[in-house]
Amino acid sequence: MSFNTTDPTPSTTRMCDICSQIPFDAEDPPFGSYRGGRYEWPLGILDRIRRTTDCSLCRLIVLAVYETQRGWSGVLSGEITLEWMPFMGPGGGFQVTGSGWLGYGTTINFLDVTRARGWVTACESNHGDACNPRWDQSIGPFISGLDVLRLIDVVKGCLVELQGPCRYLALSYVWGGVNGVRLTSSTKASLMKEGALQTIRHILPRTVQDAIELVNALDERFLWVDALCLVQNDTVDMRSGIEVMDLIYEKASLCIIAASGDTANAGLPGVRWGSRLVTNHAEQIQPGIKLAVYNELDRILRPLAYNRRGWTFQEQYLSRRALYFTDDQVYFRCKESTWSENCVDQLPKPNNIYFHTTLLPEVWKMKPEVEYRTILLYYTPRALTNQADTLLVMAGIIRRLSSKMRSRFSQGVPAAAFDTFMIFSAHDSLLRRRQGFPSYSWCGWIGQVNFYDPINENCWLFHKTWIIWYKRSSSGSVNLVWDITANETFPTANMDFVGYRHRLPFGSRHGLKFSTSRTTPTHEFYFEREFPPYPILQFWTLAVYFTISDFEVFSASASIQDKFGTPCGRIEMNGFEETTFFETSGPLEFILLSDWDYPRSKGWKFRDKGNSNYPANSAELPCYHVLLLEWIGGIAERRGLGVIYQNAVERSFTPGPVWKEIFLA
Repeated sequence: MSFNTTDPTPSTTRMCDICSQIPFDAEDPPFGSYRGGRYEWPLGILDRIRRTTDCSLCRLIVLAVYETQRGWSGVLSGEITLEWMPFMGPGGGFQVTGSGWLGYGTTINFLDVTRARGWVTACESNHGDACNPRWDQSIGPFISGLDVLRLIDVVKGCLVELQGPCRYLALSYVWGGVNGVRLTSSTKASLMKEGALQTIRHILPRTVQDAIELVNALDERFLWVDALCLVQNDTVDMRSGIEVMDLIYEKASLCIIAASGDTANAGLPGVRWGSRLVTNHAEQIQPGIKLAVYNELDRILRPLAYNRRGWTFQEQYLSRRALYFTDDQVYFRCKESTWSENCVDQLPKPNNIYFHTTLLPEVWKMKPEVEYRTILLYYTPRALTNQADTLLVMAGIIRRLSSKMRSRFSQGVPAAAFDTFMIFSAHDSLLRRRQGFPSYSWCGWIGQVNFYDPINENCWLFHKTWIIWYKRSSSGSVNLVWDITANETFPTANMDFVGYRHRLPFGSRHGLKFSTSRTTPTHEFYFEREFPPYPILQFWTLAVYFTISDFEVFSASASIQDKFGTPCGRIEMNGFEETTFFETSGPLEFILLSDWDYPRSKGWKFRDKGNSNYPANSAELPCYHVLLLEWIGGIAERRGLGVIYQNAVERSFTPGPVWKEIFLA
């Protein structure tokens, strides 16, 4: 690896007394940092570094701190250090404490296409099946569900329809802000004439123009763009394309991601000469040594409009390899590696494991249920123009995870581990109701969600859950959510697969003087409200009644109190700003979902130290997950998720505790 540049400009560099002690050595990277076992150099507090404006390295440190903290709410304090990390970051480099990297400096204002082509070749030639899957194309169409794949032929300058396997690129970008040309039933014939796209080039969105130019420069031929490859006014064509959108992006040899700007006219900075402004984020440290600020891709993406849109999530996640165009840099990312213009290429060395700003590059390696929870953590804060698309956007990902888990999904929830995915809460936000979807599922709420993650999920499902879940349709038919006899492909004997095998009944807990054995649903039932447009849940569990108090309005949380006014739990309220339900002063209905099994070191701090019913060691008391319900016309909806001490059940307001059949929408 070398940090030498081709810039022959003589150095006028000056280094402060502290920075000049770092033994840079262009001929012996990493600049002598191994000498004497030293890998880290203290540079003092940030204020000192800011004031040392005549030191080239100090100026670079300040830039690294600024660039890294854009879009981040944290505050960097304490002493700044410069640390050489030979096996991390962009192929090895200097890391600034709490900030980004210093790597090889580039000052060109256009993309080096040869280098980009080298990234693609390195991935295709050296990486594993995740980047280069082997598809069986002996039968059926190339994209299952599409008789033909419509593409832009950049050589002929028109649309073409292909039936067999082919190599193509796909464009992922932010729609909006442009009234450009679209494929419709009336424009289709014209757009399929050779040379048509050259004729209308001036009215194509800038991003599409640049993508066509890039495909040509990469010596590729075909490009898929949704606005030009799906007939926008043909419901059947649109539906067919949307249902296999995941396959379109997954089978593309490369995805072009237009992460810059917030309209289709933002373009791809770097494709055209002068189309991006290269800021002076490089400094000559010594003759022949130039360093530049290197920002991790995910830090750059975090505040961008592209990263806030729902539809771009699946396109980004399922693409096997992609070129990301940001305002002033181009990055390459595949399932194994991330490379950029501002770092030294160590091809084909996988390095995604060393980037910790987000879990997404590595999440595909996780167990499928953990993968899904992580995916939802990143997907749910994204915006949708049409809220009805929330499950449609995730359809391709869910289809893959359903195959991995050997489990059907119901309303975005895997049936084999239904209890686990019922336990979700807001993550750094409040949850608002999404109409048209069930409150029992994450898809019924707008806002970022976080899921319960048991240490041993199979063990927890067996020992800590008891509810037998049924789903009821608008026709009145009632079926098990999870019927293992109907899931013949589920490998019951293989405990690597998460799912219900056997269940323990609720039993005789708390010395209850009534039976808790009934779990079968009532088939004939009349509701006093219109049935929702999705299946409702029908099940039996224990209902208890408590009040809530000590509201924290900004976190939408409150204390749960038993009939003696003693705090016995904590609730996170959902839809807090949208309803007057929480203004009720009397007891509210909670239902027991499952045993709470978090490590006690992560316990909720809600006990009353002065009350003998919840003694000083109450952090060790067993707890329940509970759901707060609001009943409307004989059907309940979720209004919050909480935790209570198990012995609080015996201190319920009347009429509880009671074994009750629940109808949950």
